[in-house]
Amino acid sequence: MSKHALGFPRARKARRMKLERNPAFLVFTLSLIVMATSALLLVSESWEAYATARYWRNLSARTETGDILPSLRALYEQNPDIVGWLRVDNTAINYPVVQTPGDPEYYLQRDFDGQFSPSGTPFADFRCRLAPEQGFNTVIYLHDRLMLELNQYTYLPNYLEGHRYIQFDTLTREGVYEVVAVFYADGGARLLDPWNPDDPQAYDFYNYLEVDSLAGFRRYAEGVRARQLLRADADFSPRSHLLTLVCCAMWPFSGIDETGRLVVIAKRVGT
Repeated sequence: MSKHALGFPRARKARRMKLERNPAFLVFTLSLIVMATSALLLVSESWEAYATARYWRNLSARTETGDILPSLRALYEQNPDIVGWLRVDNTAINYPVVQTPGDPEYYLQRDFDGQFSPSGTPFADFRCRLAPEQGFNTVIYLHDRLMLELNQYTYLPNYLEGHRYIQFDTLTREGVYEVVAVFYADGGARLLDPWNPDDPQAYDFYNYLEVDSLAGFRRYAEGVRARQLLRADADFSPRSHLLTLVCCAMWPFSGIDETGRLVVIAKRVGT
């Protein structure tokens, strides 16, 4: 065996030991590991966002044009938990709405097929009456991942002009709703002044699903009007059918904290 054959392994080992004792080498190696991990996480999140968007596009493609009952029949046969379809033109909001009275938050982290999804599926409050006729107030809860555009009502001055109407079709009828109020609530979804969380007039707006008395309606309506952040021209009455959308508020625009809620209220227009 040659002298060179014996010397080269020792030389390589010596260089490796020298590099390993070099702090700069260790920092460089750790930096590479961190960068690789961050890149993997970024790719994973991007793929999740892409896959989620593709899932909802494919699902929305199954709805047909025309009368609402035929358009939702196939989805109802696929999943009888569906109670309607929510859409806002010129946005990505185009989703089914489900309701599970026996397990109110079943779809909080499940897609329409019941598989795990951090975006969840929009779901109606289990107490709401949707068929054969809607009650006074239909409350729908949504993740901000799906409803990010709703936050723009509060910080884009002209957003209301192009997004004044919301389409919500139940299984039995189509419905167009005009936005009448937008405001923030705290983490418990109470109706309050975001600049005064200790407001003694705080009111649990999400519990007001039916008109039980004129006094109760006035208290609810006055609270909404006093706290709304928009100059909406539309108004509502005890005979109105309201649609209330609730999602996480985009901090810091809410003026409260990350646990805040954005509330958008619209009333059904037409018959």
